[in-house]
Amino acid sequence: VLSVVLNRMKHKEFPDTAIGVASDRKWGIQYASWYDGNANRVPTERNWANAKWVLENGSILPDYVIWQSRGKQGNGVY
Repeated sequence: VLSVVLNRMKHKEFPDTAIGVASDRKWGIQYASWYDGNANRVPTERNWANAKWVLENGSILPDYVIWQSRGKQGNGVY
């Protein structure tokens, strides 16, 4: 999920901040945890470790992956 958020921050169709991406309703509710209260939970040590790894090493997905889907979304954007 964090990889997709980071990729969206670089994409012209999305806000350029993590909070902007997470709360963006342009495409409908993308991250239910933002609206159902789960975003307010205290992160676990594993959550912090995973986030730190992605932030230090970069997205594990190519930049063109801006959707969490198993299929093609639009013109070559996954």
